[in-house]
Amino acid sequence: MSNNNNNNNNKDNRNAINTIVEEKDNKKRVASDQYVVDDDEDIDIASMLAGNKSRKRYHNPTNNDNNNQTPLTTPSSSSSYSSKSTIARRDCPYLDTVNRGVLDFDFDKVCSISMVKHNVYACLVCGKNFQGRGEGSHAHYHCLQSNHHVFANLHTQKFYCLPEDYEIIDPSLDDIRYLINPTFTKEQISKMDSNIKQSRSLDGGLYYPDPLQQIENRNNQNNNQNNVHISFSKSSALVSTFSELLRRMWNPRNFKSQVSPHELIQAVIKASKKRFSIGVESDPLDLLQWLLNSLNNDIIEQKNITGNSSSSSSSSSSSSSSSSSSTIITNTFQGMVEVTTKSLLKAPTQQEEQDNITNNQEFKTTKQIIPFFTLALDLPSRSIFKEDRDKSFIPQIPLYELLNKYDGSTEKIFPNGDIKRFRLLKLPSYLVFSIKRFSQNNFFTEKESTIVNFPLKNLEMKDFISRDNQSINDDVEKYKYNLMAMIKHEGDINQVQDLTVKETMAPLIAVSEAYILVYEQQQQ
Repeated sequence: MSNNNNNNNNKDNRNAINTIVEEKDNKKRVASDQYVVDDDEDIDIASMLAGNKSRKRYHNPTNNDNNNQTPLTTPSSSSSYSSKSTIARRDCPYLDTVNRGVLDFDFDKVCSISMVKHNVYACLVCGKNFQGRGEGSHAHYHCLQSNHHVFANLHTQKFYCLPEDYEIIDPSLDDIRYLINPTFTKEQISKMDSNIKQSRSLDGGLYYPDPLQQIENRNNQNNNQNNVHISFSKSSALVSTFSELLRRMWNPRNFKSQVSPHELIQAVIKASKKRFSIGVESDPLDLLQWLLNSLNNDIIEQKNITGNSSSSSSSSSSSSSSSSSSTIITNTFQGMVEVTTKSLLKAPTQQEEQDNITNNQEFKTTKQIIPFFTLALDLPSRSIFKEDRDKSFIPQIPLYELLNKYDGSTEKIFPNGDIKRFRLLKLPSYLVFSIKRFSQNNFFTEKESTIVNFPLKNLEMKDFISRDNQSINDDVEKYKYNLMAMIKHEGDINQVQDLTVKETMAPLIAVSEAYILVYEQQQQ
């Protein structure tokens, strides 16, 4: 009898060991993918043979019929908010309640109840945002009241099931994670312009993942200035929201065919101190110039802070500060122009003005090199006499004639009496021309409707560059530009109006009342 009992005990021990080893193998098989889980449980074979069958168990918070699946213990996804560990599971029974049609992450990441931006979770069932996920939080109350269980942390892009409060690890949610925070590799960025393909949204609509079609004003129909991956860990709100908007516009996996610039608009309103506001019409050129300068200044400031904090000596700090003046904004849009100014030293007498004598006038000549983001082009003034202004005739002028302003010899007289000449020294990768169509008198603003004829391709700029800045070895393509975008005072181009996109004939673009022209330098 004793031998039989010993055999039975040994058989039970072997069965118990096999069961534990099988559980261990299953656990390692689950943890073999991209998700990191705790695998520090050791099987004490000696204690099991001695009859001690106690071992570390994982707590199943649901206590439902899924007890045969062992949850995975991971560190808390919100370690900055809570020090407790979080259970991670793959068998969430509420994944079928996720409604991708209501998800929209284009707006501010704030709690819909407390308006707090810290530790915000999005309900993947109704699309609303709530703060926290612990007991007593807004997300916890929403879960109990609305029977919505799946939430996403908008800061860490991790998913949780409430009220059980365990992390959901499921590859079917990767598209939502990418929608919250789109990211691109260097290879993808290099192929954006050359490999443009249509993408399909959830409703079956086709769209191009580019800024032209993606920008949509939604409820801000009267905000005219809106019709126009910088990465820092502690960047300004303007830089971070602008970077996020660009990544969303180029996202080929969007759920919808449009992207709202709401977050960027709010950042612009705050950074500009309400100089640009929703519902108030503003000049698109003013917005463009302000945005480029503000982004450039914020990036320089952040680079200086980063460089100075990492510098170990004053020399390294000064070198980092000098190199930080170059940013992606200046490398892309900034050029240099030399301005020669002749200032009148002595005001002419009344008799000299009557006799139109200018030979005796003395001028002081100064030269100044000024960086620019946009080049202003002046339209010729029209006759003030009604009989000379035939309304049926719209004057036209070629773009090259307007560019003569920057040939270095054409003089322009300013109201204060200064005479200036302009000569381009350096051309940027993207040339932005602004055609001055508006003039303010004592009563109202006048618009000049002169049509500017401009080339769509091969805009030659070599004749406007100072010869001292040209080299014999310069590539001819260096001074040629192709039209990339155009902003008109009214109407659409290519044609983009909210969600409606239509093609426009190329000849119609060249005869329109262009206001802002953007040219791209040809690839060398």
